[in-house]
Amino acid sequence: MIRKNEQTIIGFIFMVLLMGLLAWAALPAPVVEAGLPVRETPTPIPAPPASGGDKKDNKPLGAWIEVQVSSAPAGAWSAVQWHSPSDGRSAGGWENVAGWQGPLPQNTRWWVAEKDFGDGPFRWVVTRGPGGAELGASQPFNLPGGANETVRVTVLLTR
Repeated sequence: MIRKNEQTIIGFIFMVLLMGLLAWAALPAPVVEAGLPVRETPTPIPAPPASGGDKKDNKPLGAWIEVQVSSAPAGAWSAVQWHSPSDGRSAGGWENVAGWQGPLPQNTRWWVAEKDFGDGPFRWVVTRGPGGAELGASQPFNLPGGANETVRVTVLLTR
């Protein structure tokens, strides 16, 4: 008699779980609001270290952007900027990408993560030190579209 009661209880629990699962499956899917996606500033990633001869290393996929500037004055600073769109609350404009800026000639090349491939528009500016007067800016460009590509950007200094 005890076995029959145990079977009945187990059967009842199984039916309750099955009914709960069916009720959950019948719930409507969440509705996704339509609208423009939020544009995020890319997060610069340090270049992966050079690997030895191992072809199966775990380097992340990525590419490069590189600036070419002729005869930059001492103390010149370079920064990559992205264009933020006007959204009614702000006028939009060019904003520095945190991490993709530094003194010339040392900081002329930056690593681009795979998730940012093809993003744009960006531009490269050269100033008289951080926050200084602008010496020149490149034409707008998009980030590389694939792994191991290098987008070379030229900045002509006007001052």
